[in-house]
Order: sequence, then C-alpha cells, then structure tokens
Amino acid sequence: MMRRWNSQLRWLKAMSSGKKTVEARLSNKLGDLKPTDEIVFCSGLGVQVYTTVLSIHKYTSFYDMLMAEGVSNVLPGVSTVQEGVKIFHEMYEPSWEQKHGVSAVKFRVYKSPSFSCRVIKDQQMDQQRMDKFLHRF
Repeated sequence: MMRRWNSQLRWLKAMSSGKKTVEARLSNKLGDLKPTDEIVFCSGLGVQVYTTVLSIHKYTSFYDMLMAEGVSNVLPGVSTVQEGVKIFHEMYEPSWEQKHGVSAVKFRVYKSPSFSCRVIKDQQMDQQRMDKFLHRF
C-alpha cells in the first residue's frame, strides 16, 4: 500500500542523501502500515522522496525512540537526544506522546527526489537542476 506523508524539505534532503533512515510519528498515525509498504514523503514545494518500509518499532516516548534508533538516523544534524525530544514536542503535545506512543519507521529510499506534477506543471527538471534547487535548503 502506498502512503503520502508530509515532511519538511530539510528532512527530504537528508533522506535522499542517506543520512535520515528512520521516520518517527505518533503510533496512532500509522494505521495498518507494515514492512514492504511504500511511503512518498512530500514537501509543500512539491518535492517527493519515495521509500519502502523496512521495519516498524514502537516506543513509549520520543526519548526512548531516539535512544534506541539513534538521533542521527532520525534527525540528522541534531546533536543530542534532548534537542531531538524538544523538536518533536514542538510538533506533538507531550500528552499525545503519552496517550498514543511513538513509532519509528525504518525505510529505504528507492526514488529520490522528484517533483510533483501538480506543483510544477509541464516543466521537466533534469537531475542537475534539481540538485541545484535542493542545495539551497
């Protein structure tokens, strides 16, 4: 099954370079996601990264998840687990974390990056122009 998840451009860039290999979400947001399913991560600018789910691990907190999965795999460029928890708490209320738990989705990129036709209509971007565009972020 193919899913579409929103993500910030900096994380899409980290995915496409192989630095980000794990996506963390509240467990209730995963539905029936399972290994071999596909996720297309999308930015508001129409950049898309296509991935295949390798595994899913559940945790009681973002702290536990970052300790087990490694902050550099989940949030490349973030130095500490505490800093990572703070980033997640800016997106999710701590009470949601306690209520729903946290899931770490390990993935493999199989197509990266591309632009959505809905955002850039009738315009073909070659890899060099796309790399130049992504380099700005």
